[in-house]
Amino acid sequence: LVVILGSTSKNIGAGMTGGRLFTYQDQDDNINKNYIDQAPLSDEDESELKDLLSEYLKNTDSSRAKSILDNWDKLKSEFRKYIPVKQIQATIEENNPEKAA
Repeated sequence: LVVILGSTSKNIGAGMTGGRLFTYQDQDDNINKNYIDQAPLSDEDESELKDLLSEYLKNTDSSRAKSILDNWDKLKSEFRKYIPVKQIQATIEENNPEKAA
């Protein structure tokens, strides 16, 4: 599990074969889509992110984490979830075995 709150350079997710990656605000241009792709953010994901940010704020006194948490209802939609392409393909095949054959 990786959560990125700041800006990044190109090639996010290169070599990623498992797990989940969350970015704050749109970083789609920097995503390596050969390895990861966006997936829907669930209520469970939102809850986990909020808990992680709370813990991060407690440990670091991050002004960015504080700002996000103070405005959570408005800003939670700014998070994007990415998972490995192979994981997406495996889920599709698992849910549609006739298409995988």
